[in-house]
Amino acid sequence: MTLQIIINPVDELSMAVMSQSTLDPAQPVRTLDLTAPHPDYGILIEAVFQAENVHIF
Repeated sequence: MTLQIIINPVDELSMAVMSQSTLDPAQPVRTLDLTAPHPDYGILIEAVFQAENVHIF
């Protein structure tokens, strides 16, 4: 699994890079938005350790 962590408002370049990650159906992508109110850091920690790749935007 690829984990995408959003820590800043997403701009056009970030969206383009994130959309490329979803092109491989064999590699699932999970996105966690830390800019949302009250992010769940427990879920974040679990997802980081489950992920094969982590991308931060």
